[in-house]
Amino acid sequence: MIDEKFARLRTYRNNINRYHRLLRTELSELERQFIERRLNEEKSAMDSLANDSPEIHPPYVGRVSSCRKSASRALTVHDELAKFERKEIEFQKMERDRRAARLRLPIGKHYPSQSTSPGASS
Repeated sequence: MIDEKFARLRTYRNNINRYHRLLRTELSELERQFIERRLNEEKSAMDSLANDSPEIHPPYVGRVSSCRKSASRALTVHDELAKFERKEIEFQKMERDRRAARLRLPIGKHYPSQSTSPGASS
């Protein structure tokens, strides 16, 4: 279930990045409005998905409860994305190691030091 959530968060993040890239291109006003609307929809969907998890209430002393709630929501979204990024990096490393093993590449193995140049004699 958590993996599905991370996959959906990744999809939203990729769509948001794609829409930002599109907005940097030359577009008609109608196209720009459509992309901006889709961008806002993706952002709100990502926020609502991230807010489905249990809220974390960090100890902010002396803050107004509404600030605490919005800070908590931002912290939750940030934590979810950080966890997702860590899982994504682990997955990429695992895939790299699998490919290296399949191709018999020496990933992670140490080579002898080459501190002495071949032309130098002792």
